[in-house]
Amino acid sequence: AIPGLLFHPSIFCRLFSFGMWGQQSDRDAQTSSSSSSGRMVRCHLFTCEIDGQEVKTVDDCVAKLKNLDAKGRLWHQEMIMEVQGPYLLLNDIETKTELDLVPLSCIVQIKAVLDSCDFNSLLAITVQERSKRNRQCFMFQCEETGADLIKSDLDKAVQRGGGNLDQHREPPDVR
Repeated sequence: AIPGLLFHPSIFCRLFSFGMWGQQSDRDAQTSSSSSSGRMVRCHLFTCEIDGQEVKTVDDCVAKLKNLDAKGRLWHQEMIMEVQGPYLLLNDIETKTELDLVPLSCIVQIKAVLDSCDFNSLLAITVQERSKRNRQCFMFQCEETGADLIKSDLDKAVQRGGGNLDQHREPPDVR
């Protein structure tokens, strides 16, 4: 195993979010066809704010995900997920650009949601960052390595804590 990696290096994730982009790029289409060889795991991510009013639980986030999917309002980006020290990193698959950085200490819940919809192996990671009022739920569709197995690995990483946080490191601004 490579130190710092939570998952095998060939596990990739597809980032899902709602937005104005309805079309996949040619690169995404090529990646989709090449990944059918089984070398990559697809994970679809949707980030949902748990505001305590409209959205109170992970199940509410799943319902929101289903609704956006039914309307065709999801877009994706290939990503690599890894644990590095005390952080969960989400990096762009091609550029290796850091897209999100979550301190393991901010992860408050990890849930595998199996066979609940078209997304049959969802991994829901709920995060409460100090700088944000509401929790966020990152959702991944895990096709080859099941959400339950990834949840188990992440639970262990969160329990270990990964060491001391680098107080000078700021999460990237990806707006």
